[in-house]
Amino acid sequence: MDTIFVVIQGRFVIESGDEQLATFSTRETLGGISLVDSRPPTAVVMAETPGVVLRVRRTAISSRLASDSAFAAWFYKVIATFLTQRLQDDGFIWFR
Repeated sequence: MDTIFVVIQGRFVIESGDEQLATFSTRETLGGISLVDSRPPTAVVMAETPGVVLRVRRTAISSRLASDSAFAAWFYKVIATFLTQRLQDDGFIWFR
């Protein structure tokens, strides 16, 4: 995937086959894993409600990551925090 999407408004569902994997809504991002991992997506995104997204191309992010180490640190921290929260919410990570 060459794009990351930020949900401005609406609700979106990630599906793989007949299984619903996750839902995304305002201020969440779609495509972050594929953007960092560079592998093609294995799921599809469907709009559950009418929505608005901000589209940011990989080239814009890649050039900024290469030229601005503070931005790169922030970006990867945001992606890691988001993915950790998703795993916790979905019951994949438990803290004692």
